[in-house]
Amino acid sequence: MNVELMLLTVLQGLRTQILDAGMLFFTHLGDAGFIWAALTAVLLVFRRTRRVGCVLAAALLVDAVLCNLILKPLVARIRPCDILADV
Repeated sequence: MNVELMLLTVLQGLRTQILDAGMLFFTHLGDAGFIWAALTAVLLVFRRTRRVGCVLAAALLVDAVLCNLILKPLVARIRPCDILADV
């Protein structure tokens, strides 16, 4: 087992109901980039922050293309949950 999987196994041993609930909350904030899309929308509404909103929107678009369309298929790495059934 490589170091990464050993570290993942150790971290899984630290599970508690409180930590699980907290991590689920933070994990779901990032689902489909909701928090970043919401922040971008808020920044685009106000004239004073519109330029920053445009930059953030462009960054999100570049990130989506680079990460989801290019890097993920290029690397094609197996997820840890597919290797360790306990995760």
